[in-house]
Amino acid sequence: MIFAWLLALAVREDQSATLAFAALFYLLRGERPRWALVRGLLSALYFGIMKFALMPLHQATGHGQSFTWIFSVLLPTGETGFGAVLRTMGTNPSFTFGTLLVEEKFVYVLMILGPLLFLPLRHRHTWAFFVPAAMFSLLATGYKPLYQHYFQYTANWTANIFIATAITLSSWKALPGSRVRIAAALGAVLMTSAIFSYRDGATLQHNRLRGGFLKVGFEFTEKGQTISRRAAVGARPPPSGRIGRRDRERSAPIA
Repeated sequence: MIFAWLLALAVREDQSATLAFAALFYLLRGERPRWALVRGLLSALYFGIMKFALMPLHQATGHGQSFTWIFSVLLPTGETGFGAVLRTMGTNPSFTFGTLLVEEKFVYVLMILGPLLFLPLRHRHTWAFFVPAAMFSLLATGYKPLYQHYFQYTANWTANIFIATAITLSSWKALPGSRVRIAAALGAVLMTSAIFSYRDGATLQHNRLRGGFLKVGFEFTEKGQTISRRAAVGARPPPSGRIGRRDRERSAPIA
């Protein structure tokens, strides 16, 4: 488990925040408290060192510091750094909450949690999993891709929503009629997921699937066939075994 924790820390600095709040979840449930406390504090310390010490070295001044430009509205005038963002969140919660009241952010949450019928939030402790994800996406004010579901930033939520769903369903085992309740929930999730997939998924195409800034298509177009033919030709070396390369500065054969 220690090795897995270290690997998670090595992925990105924001994973340390996720690990810290995952430890908080264990503390709230009273499970493995010593492990949760130690790993949680170390994860929080790692996040602080990365965000407030190492990352600012990349750009010591300006809104590029620690990528705080994505929280531009939360940055007080004349200030930079992630600490200024946290200070705004702590001292002016009503203003911070106002930045969440954006239609696109509501749609984003629906697209993330809707297929699972908000089951990840139907346990009294699983909210802890989603604090970092919300902080790094829903609080963004200067970069819309952070709260648009066709960008890679949804990965901040992906693992957590399935873990939290499993925890919610597992907690229902102690309730009367648990087998029927859980089976009904899983059936409803399958139906809802199919509806979401029908509208925006890749399997049942309606020409709405997007990956990043581009629409993703699965048909063979003339342009795509031309690119494929050129790639096939480029993959076959001439009989001489020598390939010529020319650019603006020089021309040289490459063996």
